[in-house]
Amino acid sequence: MTDGTAVRTPSMAVPASLRLLGRAGGLENSDICGYYVHSGWNEGHATYLQVGSHTALMFRRGCWVIDRQGVQDSEMAVAWAKDNGALAPTASTFGPWFIWSESAQDFLADANLIAIDAPDVTFISRRSDISGEYHFAGLSDGSPYYANGDMLIRYHSEGRKWLVAGTEHKGNNCIAFAEAQDTPHPGFAFLKWHVWNGATGQWNADANCHCLAAPSVIHVLGRHAQACNARICGSYHLAGLREGRPLYLLPGKKAVIRYASETDRWLIDFEALAELVSEPPSWVSDSGRFLEASEQRRLEELCEALANTNVEASVVVLAGLHPEVSSVSGFAAALMNFWGVGHPRLHTGLLVMLLVQQRCLEMRVGYGLARLLPTEKLQQIQQERAAERPERHLQGFYEQDDTAERMQCPNYLPVGVVRSESDKQPRECTRCSVLPWARQASHEEICRLDVSNCSVLKPGERCWIRCREPYFEGEPVHVMCNNSEESGGGLAWDRKTPKCKMKCPNLFGVRSSMALFLASVLVC
Repeated sequence: MTDGTAVRTPSMAVPASLRLLGRAGGLENSDICGYYVHSGWNEGHATYLQVGSHTALMFRRGCWVIDRQGVQDSEMAVAWAKDNGALAPTASTFGPWFIWSESAQDFLADANLIAIDAPDVTFISRRSDISGEYHFAGLSDGSPYYANGDMLIRYHSEGRKWLVAGTEHKGNNCIAFAEAQDTPHPGFAFLKWHVWNGATGQWNADANCHCLAAPSVIHVLGRHAQACNARICGSYHLAGLREGRPLYLLPGKKAVIRYASETDRWLIDFEALAELVSEPPSWVSDSGRFLEASEQRRLEELCEALANTNVEASVVVLAGLHPEVSSVSGFAAALMNFWGVGHPRLHTGLLVMLLVQQRCLEMRVGYGLARLLPTEKLQQIQQERAAERPERHLQGFYEQDDTAERMQCPNYLPVGVVRSESDKQPRECTRCSVLPWARQASHEEICRLDVSNCSVLKPGERCWIRCREPYFEGEPVHVMCNNSEESGGGLAWDRKTPKCKMKCPNLFGVRSSMALFLASVLVC
């Protein structure tokens, strides 16, 4: 098993696969086009076999040949090309292929036929809208591009970057990017990816974001159920990197497929899962990164201090739950039991779950802690300690022009309401009826939008509009409160609304136990 980027021998490195393409389908011998995988070496050069046939692409007697009969020492071939001086016949250093023609009884040059290094890739990210398998879709300006539904991975030649973008994005507009570093495709583990954060309007370098030339799932099968170590069989899911190679997890069995550099072997390991966690164990789960780093550190310290008293506390911060999850309390209870929060005999566990977009704070305790923290006490804590933050941060402030004094909104304000300077009374600012899109949009389309950032605006102020979970966004939209008489008031949109679509949650950014639980609860 390779990492999908290159096959190595001492002092040698060649692509693990090649795509032969460019010969038109109606031409003779066009079936030599296809996907080839590295199978060995011949005369010091790489040999490739076409998937689904015996056709071999190999170096023989001083030139590259394509032989329908496979790897053999023969003078027969369907195509040939001159020695390019490289270990593999990639397009960058290659001359034309000469294809056999029955009518001409000779080999004729075909300048369109090329071999390129462009394996399918899997993108791993905390964002579900860009994660998944991307399949080779063609060439653009000589570089491969990949498709996954409405999402693309393509090369931007001016910026020399690989971009993850929607089909509607043009130029360098994208959701994620990595400096290409002269790579022939984006599936190299050493590339550093930056992902757009719609909440902050910034690009964030994400060490947990990878694009790999590796399948998203590997199936291990064939071991008899009664045989020793039959438990290794199953479907292993791509979860990240270890030592620069793909790491696969077997859900429910705590088994991994990993690369061991010390022995240069791939291993199926049931004992090493704890050692392979890329992040240190944490009492706080915040895959959406809603908390500031200082806030998360403070929570970790508090939870660690409680753990020294035999009280285990876990904090979970989520954007929200799937609409089909009818009971927030039931979800919290099930999650607490699944994680095993609390002392195994004393049952002194505490789970604190914050749903940001749903503005919900749920607290659950084990029965061993219920005497100290009964329901009434939990309600009191929420009313005294938690109530002021949602109003302050989620509902927003307005600012007086003359004194710049910040004043808290006393009540929840509907989206698109601003307080005027003169009368301090709410007045409408953002009437979506001024938008042609809103007049034509269905109620379902409007409800997919998250406009919580636009709760309180003054004329001229801006906010971000994105998609509500479990929908996802192609790119957030920047809007401005325009209250001029000429425009009739309302929001001024820089471009069309986010393209919100349903997609199952990404489980790569969640620790394995939580991922398994979410997969069984959230229904897409």
